[in-house]
Amino acid sequence: RNLDLIPEESVSYELGIRGRLPVGKDGSILADLAVFWNEFDHLIETAFVPSRSAFQFVNLTSARIRGAEATLESGVFGDRARVRVGYTFIDATDLDQDAPLAFRAKHQVNTSVEGDLIPILRAVLDFRFIS
Repeated sequence: RNLDLIPEESVSYELGIRGRLPVGKDGSILADLAVFWNEFDHLIETAFVPSRSAFQFVNLTSARIRGAEATLESGVFGDRARVRVGYTFIDATDLDQDAPLAFRAKHQVNTSVEGDLIPILRAVLDFRFIS
């Protein structure tokens, strides 16, 4: 435990847009786009503390996490199935060390296909890539 921890403080901004784009005469794609920017003081992170030979929660003085996210979703086979593809880019930086924050993937891709096999049985297939 770390009795020296102090609460982290943050300011966050997010701007997004969501809309449905027509495809063909009956289809559509739901598009969701967002950008975000977070500034932290005293961000709590896990770090190796050599004097204790262990990992411990510690405060970073200052950090920034910013990025963008996009998701596309569409029905298939008369809306009996759904296909979803999403991408997230994150730039997470320890501003005091001018170094990337640990444990945060810069790129993430999520895909999902789901559909009804029979009226009471739904199947889902997910794939996730994390850099």
